[in-house]
Amino acid sequence: MTKLLLVLTSLLLLASVGLNIYLIQEKIENIVQEAPAISQSRPSKPTTEEAQEPEYSSQYKLADEHFSQGEFELAINAYVELIESTTPQEAELIKTLWLERAEQWLEESNIAVLKDFEQQFLKRFPDDIDFLLIEAKRLTLTESVLDGAIAYYRLQDLPLSDKHAEEVEQQLNDITLPNLEKLMQSEAWDIVERFAEPLLQFEPDNERFILILAEAYAQRQEARLMEQTFSRITYREDLDNEFRRIRSIIRYNRPTNRKKTQTEEPRRSQGIALVQTGSHYIVKAFLDNRSELDLLIDTGASTTAITQQQFRKLYRKHRPELIGKFPINTANGQVNARIFRFDSLSIGNFQVNNFAVIVLPRRSNLDSDGLLGMNFLRHYDFRIDQRSSQLFLRNR
Repeated sequence: MTKLLLVLTSLLLLASVGLNIYLIQEKIENIVQEAPAISQSRPSKPTTEEAQEPEYSSQYKLADEHFSQGEFELAINAYVELIESTTPQEAELIKTLWLERAEQWLEESNIAVLKDFEQQFLKRFPDDIDFLLIEAKRLTLTESVLDGAIAYYRLQDLPLSDKHAEEVEQQLNDITLPNLEKLMQSEAWDIVERFAEPLLQFEPDNERFILILAEAYAQRQEARLMEQTFSRITYREDLDNEFRRIRSIIRYNRPTNRKKTQTEEPRRSQGIALVQTGSHYIVKAFLDNRSELDLLIDTGASTTAITQQQFRKLYRKHRPELIGKFPINTANGQVNARIFRFDSLSIGNFQVNNFAVIVLPRRSNLDSDGLLGMNFLRHYDFRIDQRSSQLFLRNR
């Protein structure tokens, strides 16, 4: 009986051990099967780029979206809310992006879009230096050099950082004196006057501007205005020679009153055939000794001008230097016009080098390619013989 009990106990122990082993193995298999699922559900480690991607506010995204769609007023409204929000740094970020885009528009000559956004922004923030600088650049390139210069001068009345003050000063240095000197070299004296006079309102003690303006008056026989301009400078002995030189221009350019005989004129000057149209006369001229032009003689025009239509034909052939856009007087009032410098203009055997030409800003109904102005004629003694329809020129 005892042996039987021992056998039964042993069998029960073996069965218990076997059952435990079976249960343990089944549990291990379940763990192994579940392991891939756990591994797959675990989030992957973010890449460096994803980890650094900032999460912008909804207001920032709204401002960016409106700007991208050209809805500038709505974009600026969202920008204002960003400034007043708990994340004003986003306002600085989006303004930086807008400034970069504005510079790009300027480079691409996308002026209409730039002007629209710039004006709407400055309407809300009239003293924003960054966009006032953009405006000054646009005015210089697309309106006139004078408009741009005035915009830069007005910026100097605002509280500027050292960086902004340096940029404004550099821009003024680049567009004022260099352009005045180009206009002087091209003898566009009427435009020198209209450019220098406003500059002196902002820099009344600029000695170089004063002397340039005085010379422009002298070239145009405005003795009284020349002397008034000299009076802006406190007398210094070292300026005597410069004053004498400028005053001598009036004496040199003053028309002579000596009468010429009919036999003397042809011997000492060249007669050039003219074509009469109404009460005016047209003369044949050559730009850079290559392109023929029919120009209407206009002694009231200080600077020679050509029509837009004619300039388009000439530009690719000559590639003249653009001096800039400047205000000019026309029969319809003052307008801004581009001024280019050609190598020369010649009529007959007479030639003037470094020659300034205005491109008339509106489509012209002239019966000619343009107007022959005094920046050519003042170099010579000239007269028009109406009986023979000739222009007589001679060296002074």
